[in-house]
Amino acid sequence: MKNCGTATISTLLAAVLLVGSAGAEGDGSGAQTLTGFCASNIDYAGITQECLGPQATPDLRFTSAGSQFNYSVTFTAPATHCSKVAYHVHSYDLSRNLGATGLLSPGQSQTISIGGGYAAGLQIAKVKAYGWIGGCNAGVLQSWAATVTVQQR
Repeated sequence: MKNCGTATISTLLAAVLLVGSAGAEGDGSGAQTLTGFCASNIDYAGITQECLGPQATPDLRFTSAGSQFNYSVTFTAPATHCSKVAYHVHSYDLSRNLGATGLLSPGQSQTISIGGGYAAGLQIAKVKAYGWIGGCNAGVLQSWAATVTVQQR
């Protein structure tokens, strides 16, 4: 997905919010392409833009083999992005940070650990984005994307 419009994004910061398995569809196997669409933004000191709205936090699904296993998430910034991207992973209630990528150039990937302790079965995560103002992002985050894969370690 190319981030374009009145002002395009420069850097994204995503928080993956871990949720339980109730009501989930699909088994979460394989790579998932996630996209977020921003109905509005919150500006943080002219440095970042938080993506808000009902389509801003798409689901990320993965199947846990049990609480004894650890998991990692690989984020790949789309090659069509016009600037760098960063992603953060948090627990569902935002009480703990589980991991973070560095700034990824278009097409670049990085794998981060999200730990373990997940019950066996389907888990659902939410991905949330922040746009870094600069480069092609003139101050309005309109959309974001990432290819995401969760791996058992």
